[in-house]
Amino acid sequence: MVGVDEPFQGRAATLAERRKSTDAWQKFGAADAKKHYPVNIEETTTAGVRTDIITPLEMPAANRNRVFINLHGGGLILIQVL
Repeated sequence: MVGVDEPFQGRAATLAERRKSTDAWQKFGAADAKKHYPVNIEETTTAGVRTDIITPLEMPAANRNRVFINLHGGGLILIQVL
């Protein structure tokens, strides 16, 4: 699997390495999810923070004036046990 499972030669990953690894893992998961939930994913930056704007390819008329905002608290850290 790409991403968080990749080894760091027996040492703790730097923040930059952890971000790169997590971004790769996210892209892998997003590609798989798009097979089941067809959406357009636009990568952008909002107030200096990398964000994704995800828009369904098909949307019921009743939902066209709605928005869902998911703000992750950043507390998720995956640890590799050596």
